Amino acid sequence: MKSRGGNSSGPDYSVKDPRIQAVGTLLKEGDYLGVEETLKSFEDSHRYFALKYIADIKNAKTMIDAWISAEPTNGIAILLRAMVVISEAWEVRGRGFADSVSPENKALFKSMLHDAKDILIKAKESNCVFEADLASAFLAIYKAIDVDRSVIHTTFREAVQKHPENIGLHYSYFIAISPKWGGSEGEMQAYFKTLPHNELLKNVIMSEYYNDAVMYESVPRETIKKFVQEVDASGIADINPWDNPFYFTLYSNLNYCAHYAGLHDLSTKYENWANYLWG
Repeated sequence: MKSRGGNSSGPDYSVKDPRIQAVGTLLKEGDYLGVEETLKSFEDSHRYFALKYIADIKNAKTMIDAWISAEPTNGIAILLRAMVVISEAWEVRGRGFADSVSPENKALFKSMLHDAKDILIKAKESNCVFEADLASAFLAIYKAIDVDRSVIHTTFREAVQKHPENIGLHYSYFIAISPKWGGSEGEMQAYFKTLPHNELLKNVIMSEYYNDAVMYESVPRETIKKFVQEVDASGIADINPWDNPFYFTLYSNLNYCAHYAGLHDLSTKYENWANYLWG
């Protein structure tokens, strides 16, 4: 079983999807138009993962700075520049629980996120066409810099009106309202009532909820066991996961929850799927 860690922001983005890796190759070659057009051609979830992948590749900052030098008002390039800073901030902080972070690193982490926020504002002013991804990046920052909770809710509400089934946007919001980032059970329960009728989206969000419940032992083991069994019985494992990268997020969570619930065969099944991409 792979633990997701104390403050994980999601799966490891060392993806094996050749379509996503190809975007990194285009950036390395300086084909900025190719990067932009490929990202625009992606379905929402593939673009969500591709942006994170680009932000994490070696020398991403240097390559994106070169892009911005060539096209100073390109909103996509500026969005990526902000995401590089977010990634670097997490490198400073680490992925452990808050009490494992030194005061110095915590202060630097938040300072870097404020810098990223300023860059995101420039991306928005440059009319970045990836509105949902822009909102997701803002949410990744807001959850960690002690903003008023209403800012988080407003950011999501404004974006989701235009992108009601964007899984990356919903995922980013749910992480931001979870108790580990200052949210509450009431916020989560209110959100659950608004989930659209999208089976993958619902399962990703609920599996994230139960994944956290395992860590904090906040939900009975039998409830988590029932959830895993119901999702598995729905035939989710029979769907081609390459259709949407969030299947691998779901499988990772199901592995973790199934292990906790004593469903070892299911744990192994979903661990094998998750490891295929993230391992």
